[in-house]
Amino acid sequence: MGMLADVVRKYIKEQVNSRIGDIDVDVNEKLGILNAGGAEADKIEAELNEVQVKLDELEELQKDIDEKEAQLEKVQKTLDTTQKTAEATEKSSTIGGALNPVAAALAVAQKYVIEKVKSEIKDLKDVKSILKPTAENIGDYARDTKKKIKRTIDDRKEKQRLRMEKMRKLSN
Repeated sequence: MGMLADVVRKYIKEQVNSRIGDIDVDVNEKLGILNAGGAEADKIEAELNEVQVKLDELEELQKDIDEKEAQLEKVQKTLDTTQKTAEATEKSSTIGGALNPVAAALAVAQKYVIEKVKSEIKDLKDVKSILKPTAENIGDYARDTKKKIKRTIDDRKEKQRLRMEKMRKLSN
């Protein structure tokens, strides 16, 4: 696998997958407690505001991934140019190899460089193809989770309002 692609995969694993997993567990746990009601529900509602901050940070991460994708595009262009340069050097070394053993050795080395660069380019393209969907998924997840939290809090407030209204009617 390509070095650059490995760096991007590691970034996605550490920055995206682990964050989403942590937030998801936290949100589901807190929403479960909130739906159950009880004394802890008010405290949990306040803690959900902290989760909202984490979701905002996740949306910022989406922008960061978009920027990294643009950087990878530049790296890929550089690698494409490197590959073309290495191929031209290989051709000239092959021609010169008939007269000079050093040039022949250069041609062999250039073949190795070309294969490595091609491999790096292929791997980089594979990783780039998942960056856009990953960034979109992050944004979707953050927005959907925020809506889920808001809906649960709104439902809880509505239940409280109805309970208070019912108590008022019963006391009259």
